[in-house]
Amino acid sequence: MGKHNAKQPKLNFDHKRSTRQGELVQGPQATEERDLAADDQGEDLRTLMLEMCSSLRNIDTKLDNLASQLDSVKTQVATHETRLDTLETRQSEWHEF
Repeated sequence: MGKHNAKQPKLNFDHKRSTRQGELVQGPQATEERDLAADDQGEDLRTLMLEMCSSLRNIDTKLDNLASQLDSVKTQVATHETRLDTLETRQSEWHEF
C-alpha cells in the first residue's frame, strides 16, 4: 500500500476578518457583521429560552393538575376505607347474633 502524501490545507482564523459569500471583509465592516451575527445568535438563544420557559410553565401546570387529581384519589380512598371499616364493623356485629 502506498502512503498518502496529500497535504491538508491549513485553516487559519483571523478574528479581524470574516467572509461573506466568499468575499473577504475586513475592518469595521467585519466587526459589524460579527456583531450582527452575535445579535442573531443572542436573539435565537432568547427565543429558545422563552420557549423553554413556556414549556416549563406548561409542565408546572400539568404537575399541579396531577397533584390535585392525586389529592382527589386520596380522598376517595379514605372514604372507601371508612365505608369498608363500617361494613366490617356491621359484619362482626351480625356474627355476634
